[in-house]
Amino acid sequence: MEAKEKTNVSIIVHTLMPNHVHVILQQHEPFAIADFMQRACFAFARWSNKRANRSGALFEGPYGGKEISDPFALLLVTYYILMNPVHARLVPSVDLWKYSSLKSSLGNCNGSLNDPSLLLALVGGPDKFAKFLEHFDASDPDSVDQYLCPDYARIWAEIVTKKPGKT
Repeated sequence: MEAKEKTNVSIIVHTLMPNHVHVILQQHEPFAIADFMQRACFAFARWSNKRANRSGALFEGPYGGKEISDPFALLLVTYYILMNPVHARLVPSVDLWKYSSLKSSLGNCNGSLNDPSLLLALVGGPDKFAKFLEHFDASDPDSVDQYLCPDYARIWAEIVTKKPGKT
């Protein structure tokens, strides 16, 4: 994807839905997410317009984004994003939805757009991440902590709390 190559972001997880997309991005310099989203939305609109032989705006408004401030929230949002096709009744099982980063997050695919290293470090690897997706009870969001590895606080502090652009 051209937008990823030209911006300093990591795509942690994503799911493409029929009428929207979910993505968790980590920026490595100030304003990198805004730059990425502008490039990605523009490129998609250009591609869609060419394909449909039309012109003009494709999106109703700007993207909506929220900061994920702790590892608990990261796991909750990741679960929501990856399970969205199942909850929308598009597929009976998350592994049947081919428009997400699930396979690469589980280590079953190389050369993907996403970089699940932060996510996998927080839970302790692909096998534990698969168990999280299979067994997590979304009706009890407080139980998310049982899926984090014992060293999650140090990992989060080392990787995420560094300010973008700082070394």
